[in-house]
Amino acid sequence: MSISYTTTLLLSLVLICCCCCCCFVSAAVVEDLCTKTRDPNFCKTVLGRDTRTKAAGMFDLTLVAIDLASTAASNTKAKIHTLRLSETNNKLKYYYEACESYYENSLDGLSIARDHLKKQDYVGVNEAASEVEDDASYCEDALNSPPFKSAFTKENSDLQLLADIVINAANLL
Repeated sequence: MSISYTTTLLLSLVLICCCCCCCFVSAAVVEDLCTKTRDPNFCKTVLGRDTRTKAAGMFDLTLVAIDLASTAASNTKAKIHTLRLSETNNKLKYYYEACESYYENSLDGLSIARDHLKKQDYVGVNEAASEVEDDASYCEDALNSPPFKSAFTKENSDLQLLADIVINAANLL
């Protein structure tokens, strides 16, 4: 019986050590990635909220970042669409239509980035994410056309920062 108890204890300790090391490795990977982004605190916060990052390597973190960006783009596109439908000012409606199109392009770009990631084409991931970053910037510029002021500054900024995480993660692969 003492052999089975000792064996069980030893296996438990090995398992605990593996779990701890995995968490430390993942935290180090997140830290390494986030220090390279434009907003390290944003990066650590958004990745820290996602349970998939706890044991993720760089490949998986890239996928998580793509997923987070896709969710953000989809939610923002839906908000823009709702405002566009109710807008009576034709010029502002036009800007909402442009932004909706930019966000559709962003969603397409993130899908392309995911495909490139699966093929281990990290340059392709980087290029697709760069276009997403540009689309968010174009939307912000359109909505800030005088005399209008963007109602989506935070959403556009967040998408740019999420795309920046994808770009930097791809650069580390």
